[in-house]
Amino acid sequence: MNQAKTLSTTSRLKNVKSDFENWRASKKKGSRIPPSLWEEAVGLYPEFTVSQIATNLSLSYTDLKQRIETKVVKNSTKESKPDPAFFELDFSAPSASISECVVEMEDGSGSKMRMCFRGKTDFDLLELGKSFWMRRS
Repeated sequence: MNQAKTLSTTSRLKNVKSDFENWRASKKKGSRIPPSLWEEAVGLYPEFTVSQIATNLSLSYTDLKQRIETKVVKNSTKESKPDPAFFELDFSAPSASISECVVEMEDGSGSKMRMCFRGKTDFDLLELGKSFWMRRS
């Protein structure tokens, strides 16, 4: 059974090679390889190494490798990301619009400061902290 799979894979490479040869025989000078042929070449990976594919099809190793890596990245991101789901956020609820923050500070001499904020704060918390730490007793 392994031998049958090997023969099938080898014949697939031969078919793609034949497609490239037919295209090269009929192409105009300077024309680029069509996307469909690139897809066939990339589709031979991972059954064949990048080197084997590039050598058999007379392709640039670097170009082929980049296309294969792009395909692998696209496939892995498709598999890892779930389809986005729609959900509604209700910002009209009062609890969603009120934020709360508690800041507690203590310096080396034992002085403490606790600040509680609700809603939007328009002052700089960092400056308040600096003034607490830099104050002179």
